[in-house]
Amino acid sequence: MTEKETFDLFVPADNIDGIRPHVLRWSEREPPVKVIEVEDLNRAAADIVVGKGDLIACDAKWLMENPQPGLNVIGALERREPTMVLVGNNKLEYVPKNAIIVTELPLLKRQLLRARSDLVVKNSEELAKDLGSELPEDFISCLQWLNEQIENGNIDGFITTRSNYSAASIRTRRHTLGMQRGDASRQRFVPPPWQGYTMILARPKFPIQCLLEYLDEGNYRSFQLESVLVAGIPPQHQDFIGVNISQRKVATILKEMLDKSEQQLSHELVDINGDIISGKPRIEVVLELVGVNGSSTVSIERVAPMDEATTVMIRKMLLEWEHLMDVTATENPEHPRYGPACPPFITLDEEE
Repeated sequence: MTEKETFDLFVPADNIDGIRPHVLRWSEREPPVKVIEVEDLNRAAADIVVGKGDLIACDAKWLMENPQPGLNVIGALERREPTMVLVGNNKLEYVPKNAIIVTELPLLKRQLLRARSDLVVKNSEELAKDLGSELPEDFISCLQWLNEQIENGNIDGFITTRSNYSAASIRTRRHTLGMQRGDASRQRFVPPPWQGYTMILARPKFPIQCLLEYLDEGNYRSFQLESVLVAGIPPQHQDFIGVNISQRKVATILKEMLDKSEQQLSHELVDINGDIISGKPRIEVVLELVGVNGSSTVSIERVAPMDEATTVMIRKMLLEWEHLMDVTATENPEHPRYGPACPPFITLDEEE
């Protein structure tokens, strides 16, 4: 390979999920790639397998839904913002009583109702049916149509990703539905799996070394851990889980813990003199499962040094999660010592 040799990198031609603009910004660092826009990533992947091209950039969710056995995942770019946004004139706390909010995601419906039980949460098809209208077939046009419904007073807001908000060129205000770290008074919104990852796939025998300095090792590790974590959740529960795995600075974690008076956890990060044991970044893992109508939530969290954040740690978390679900999702029979029978803490099935 000469210094001037470049490799073909296929990206989706549209701006959906923010992959194309993300890659174009990344390409300003001058990695040895030539960015080529394509209409069909699956076809591009097939071309690479037969020797017509080298690399693909794609969203992690697309990759999970479209496995590419002939290609290798070699890394990830710097992560895009994983949290969702509420598009509307008001923050969630200030939307009117019985406000109508549109989301396509079952998790977000439950999280919204957890925050505001008075909300009326619909998906876009339900809204179109109520209005006697037809949904645009194009995804971006659908977002723009939803924005028109805000302007017409038919809804109070809708949920989308920050990338898709930008792609649709919407001018209505957006409000982040974030993790709310350090602010226990606000409802947190742990994002659905696979949010914000831009993955790089390569043909077999691709010389990975030429791209390593341009890839984000930490985000790739987060993606790998998230893959193991989500795979360990029963498929029937995966639409209702929020997951966030990210690198955090110790000082930031300590500040948030002190704000929430979590002294026990902070003692694991500082010694008896109050000095930080190690200033190296930590990996934070957050997993939550939200019950029907947002009435109950089960969650588990871990903060670990980078060298301890391995698949072994995730598998231990999954064992604890399995036990937690056995306790919280099972009806408790009458017991002479513990009292009468009671329903499970968390209900997951909409029909129950």
